[in-house]
Amino acid sequence: AITRGIVVLFLGIIAIIFFIYKPFSRIDDIIMAAERVAGGDLNVKLDINSKDEIGYLSSVFNTMISSISSSQKKVETAKNELEQKSLLLEKDLDLHQKQEIDLVESKKAMLNLLEDSREAEEKVEKLEEEVKLVGKFSEKMFEP
Repeated sequence: AITRGIVVLFLGIIAIIFFIYKPFSRIDDIIMAAERVAGGDLNVKLDINSKDEIGYLSSVFNTMISSISSSQKKVETAKNELEQKSLLLEKDLDLHQKQEIDLVESKKAMLNLLEDSREAEEKVEKLEEEVKLVGKFSEKMFEP
């Protein structure tokens, strides 16, 4: 009877160890997967071998990783689009700055032409006055 009790006790201990060890080993799998994710590896996927709480936790973990991966891809796509738009804006800004410089130079050139035109007009007016004076002088010289 004592041997039988020892055998039953021994089998009971083995059963308890089995039922305790199995869930803990699956929890260890989740912990190792979480550590990989924390290290940046989003290609982690847990095997779901049961329909108990550990299986549900594994399923939720897989869904979470999939969601994080999807969000990360969307962020990367948005970042790339923003970089492209930023480059286009920089090119556009450079073009507008060059056009502004051209406009300033054109304005200076127009003002110089206008000043030259005024100077030329003043010279023409002086010449006209001189011609009139010469004309009056020559009329007086040739008067009988």
